[in-house]
Amino acid sequence: MKLKLTFLCADLRAANKACEQMLLANISKRDIHFLAKPGTNLGLLPVATVAEKSNLVLDALRGTFIGASLGLLAGIYVLIFPAWMTETPLWYTTTAWYVVLSITTLIGAIVMALASALIGAHLFNNHLGRYQGRINKGAILMIVHAPFYKVSTIRNLMH
Repeated sequence: MKLKLTFLCADLRAANKACEQMLLANISKRDIHFLAKPGTNLGLLPVATVAEKSNLVLDALRGTFIGASLGLLAGIYVLIFPAWMTETPLWYTTTAWYVVLSITTLIGAIVMALASALIGAHLFNNHLGRYQGRINKGAILMIVHAPFYKVSTIRNLMH
């Protein structure tokens, strides 16, 4: 299990030095990411991914849960209330109730997960919001995904 640690670096020189220290502490370069204000040239430092700087993952999970709930309610509605405006049998009239509920729940979960993920990709990460003001002033945020047993070593290096 990896923990997500965040550290603010004053400028690009400090960020480069912090990255070197993380590499010396045997933290893989793919586990170190940097976030700066738009337009900042980070050089060779790894830039934070969309999933790290936005609410993509969290909103997709929320959307999956909400969509599955709404799909289940839609399935229950379809099964309980008759189709009033049709003369031909509908697809679900000859299908087992659990198949109807499974299909509507799955469709609801997929549609809401995709819609929520698209919205969440354009929103700044709630957990990083407290750093937004300092990032806009020129600071660089370092995000490190570290194993639990290396957390205290990394914190000591950064202090």
